[in-house]
Amino acid sequence: MRLPALILAALLAPISLFSQVVPPTTDVSKALSVLTTGMTVKALTVDSTGNVYLAGVSASPFSGVTQTFGPRGDSDIFVIKTNSTGDQILYTVSIGGTAVDDVRAIRADANGNLYALGSTTSTDFPVTKAFNPTNPIGSVLFKLNAAGSALTYSTQLGSRMTALAFDLDSTGAAYVTGSTNVNDIATT
Repeated sequence: MRLPALILAALLAPISLFSQVVPPTTDVSKALSVLTTGMTVKALTVDSTGNVYLAGVSASPFSGVTQTFGPRGDSDIFVIKTNSTGDQILYTVSIGGTAVDDVRAIRADANGNLYALGSTTSTDFPVTKAFNPTNPIGSVLFKLNAAGSALTYSTQLGSRMTALAFDLDSTGAAYVTGSTNVNDIATT
């Protein structure tokens, strides 16, 4: 049985994307060595100097965290940054609130800052500016500085919007796309 070309391309895309994203000289086993039971990697990106970022969720506490943003919850987002050869972990960050937090996608800008798109059911997810501060649950977008030591910004995009993907332009502006079934979501 022959698969339609579109389905076949979709099945092969993750394999070819992974081999194009991570330089063949990079060994990510150091970053993967900090993963424990209850941790799932959901996103990967590489910055312009070859540093590798892994992001995912952790249902249990883990060691080696260099910076924590927000209280520990049922499921928190983690970000691990390694150098370009993968033999040194540059930081391991945990971010989240007391309920369930998730990450969907990550990007790094030319300066090594990391942007992450995700979601939260935590009313205490660390935000620096929320579009709807009375209801902080929903899609979130945050930015970590290059050292992973500061949350440059973190915003809640709205409880009635499901953020699906995002990208950055050359200035570091983030463009988010998603879906909603209402016509009163916040815009800037």
